[in-house]
Amino acid sequence: MSLYEQVINKLANEGWIIKMNSENIIPIPEIYSGNTFGFEEISKKYQLISNQDYTTWFVTGEHLKCDEIIGLKYRILGGSTDDMGTGLTITQILNSSEAMPYLWDTFKNISIGASMDNGKTERAWWDKHLPFIMSSKNGYDEFYVINTEDGSIEHGEEPSYEDTEIVANSLDDFWKKIINSEIIL
Repeated sequence: MSLYEQVINKLANEGWIIKMNSENIIPIPEIYSGNTFGFEEISKKYQLISNQDYTTWFVTGEHLKCDEIIGLKYRILGGSTDDMGTGLTITQILNSSEAMPYLWDTFKNISIGASMDNGKTERAWWDKHLPFIMSSKNGYDEFYVINTEDGSIEHGEEPSYEDTEIVANSLDDFWKKIINSEIIL
């Protein structure tokens, strides 16, 4: 049994919701394809991996979608006043009926919206960091990302999303730390 399968079993035993993919697999965003150090296999296999109250989850299934209007909402709420050329007013975007779920690029969009340089620095950082676990369970946003350049795993949280710390040298090292309860999700 692989390390990530051991993690899935551990989480299932702790009451997490685990659903396998049956069809309509949503791929990893193209910018990260081939640089996921093994997470892509998990995202193809599982539709949902979440704790019981849906406050911590793996970025699989529906969370891999990207929605332009939702992204614009997060940018506006983060402080951006640019409507990104959609032709919609800020009020129209904020009042749209779209729900605001946590998608893979939610924290990226919030960060870009609050940026001082129109998101240039933040985009460069997120282009090299794939979020694969997200959480709001402690009353604030936090996440784990895969550094797509070296495979290390970093932990970050709001408000300075890009100010992360390395918690594991690889995905296998990260899984071992979860199995050994050194990292608690």
